[in-house]
Amino acid sequence: MINRETYLSQLVSLRNQNLIKVITGTRRCGKSTFLRRGGEVYAGRADNGEVDFVVMKANRKREYYQVAYTANDEKTLERELSSLERIRDSFPKYLLTTDFDNSNINGIQRLNVIDWLLKD
Repeated sequence: MINRETYLSQLVSLRNQNLIKVITGTRRCGKSTFLRRGGEVYAGRADNGEVDFVVMKANRKREYYQVAYTANDEKTLERELSSLERIRDSFPKYLLTTDFDNSNINGIQRLNVIDWLLKD
């Protein structure tokens, strides 16, 4: 793994500022590993399932995120929700898409990613 301490320290120093931080890169270049090392956001394993991102909040509270470009067709929506449905705790669960559908499906909040990025 390539050491990215400079980038990580910059990201950590901006953590509490009201800025949107975006980490981009090609597939399998280490974006999730980089986020894991930041301490609060990590990718992959939840207790009972695999989701795209888990955010650790204060007091050990969590938020689970599944991300899809679109989930307009039933098969894609079912696949994306299934990862979140396997998680049996009561922490918030979100499906982020580019669709303009901010609905709640069995306790999973479906959100437009732009609305989510711009929320307070």
